[in-house]
Amino acid sequence: MAERLTAAWDLTDKERNNTTPDALAVQLFDISIHVLTTPQSGGSYTNCTMMHFVGVLGIDEKTHFWKSPCVFTTILAGLVWMSRLLFLEYALPERAYHGLSGADSPEASRADFPNPLDRLHYIRRKYVRRGSPYALDAIFELLFKGNELRMREGGKVKVTW
Repeated sequence: MAERLTAAWDLTDKERNNTTPDALAVQLFDISIHVLTTPQSGGSYTNCTMMHFVGVLGIDEKTHFWKSPCVFTTILAGLVWMSRLLFLEYALPERAYHGLSGADSPEASRADFPNPLDRLHYIRRKYVRRGSPYALDAIFELLFKGNELRMREGGKVKVTW
């Protein structure tokens, strides 16, 4: 992971490298997919980069306590939505990506796949489902638990005149 971050950082130095923004986008896409597709053995997310990021997102900057379920679940829902978009691009890329490091990395565009729907189902079943050993499963569980707590708490009182 450190090598990927260093390579992405090097691409941002415009004085040393004359790289296109496209190369940086591919590198950031590779880092994002790597974070989402790294399996967690035994269901333990203690060393999971994504879950550390989610934990930091759950801290209120002003109070230094955990955010309320009402606030935090909207953040988690946005994170799930963006992760699903990344997986959609990973499963059916608009164009061929060269240099991605994942085992399931596409080397062709979606137009070149013999059956794109099979590829989409394969990626969805492997990474984007409950019970998988990947970070998105833990985010799903936090989202469901947060929604349960939010429903138990009730909404904010609204007074209209």
